[in-house]
Amino acid sequence: MTYYLHKTVNVIPGRLKKYTRLWPVVDAIEKPVLEKRKGCSVGGWTTVFGNVNHAFHLLSYEALSDVEAVVQELDALPGWREHNSRLEACRDWVDTMVLQRIISFPDAKYADIMMSETERLYIHRIIELRPNMRERFISYLADIDAMEIPVMSKYGGKVHGHWATCFGRSDYVLSLSSYHDFSSRDAVVKELRSFPQWSEKFDRGITTCRKTVHMSLVKPIPHSPKPSLQTLSQID
Repeated sequence: MTYYLHKTVNVIPGRLKKYTRLWPVVDAIEKPVLEKRKGCSVGGWTTVFGNVNHAFHLLSYEALSDVEAVVQELDALPGWREHNSRLEACRDWVDTMVLQRIISFPDAKYADIMMSETERLYIHRIIELRPNMRERFISYLADIDAMEIPVMSKYGGKVHGHWATCFGRSDYVLSLSSYHDFSSRDAVVKELRSFPQWSEKFDRGITTCRKTVHMSLVKPIPHSPKPSLQTLSQID
């Protein structure tokens, strides 16, 4: 069973540029440690429209015990704590959710969550559900995806995935999708609105299950081509 850790980072104002230079190096050094335990860093993104001081990160683990094991192995690297503290100094606060993936996609290409194409328009949603609406929401979401995925594919869009909290807060869902640009997103919305069953499943269905929706337009943080602790120490 795969677990995902989603982190919302509120970066201290004025430090976002430094944060986006430090994180790719930290991420690349963590990568082999994660992969040793069959985990991975799915990606990191910053906000284009929304709270401009937010960064989002998504990591996967085969077991929750691997989270602490990764931390311990990184701490054993000479100089790691000192250099990683520079990244931590850019953060005001971090909110972490433990998630599991929901809904199985019929085609593996729609489940591709390695979001690295920097020119695309990415949409990141954190949805707070109304009490006792989780199963109903997931059912509606599956119906929505069945209509939405073929239309998005037609215009070059992708549904990258949906995840729901599995510990603590059980009423949150993360959804990630992307489009070529705003015009392709508008074309998708227009075509979906023409479907007779769309209003039933979306307007009178899925929206009734949601309490709040926090939507951000995000872009991937570019990865560092030369990851090392020495690289990390050279970033101002």
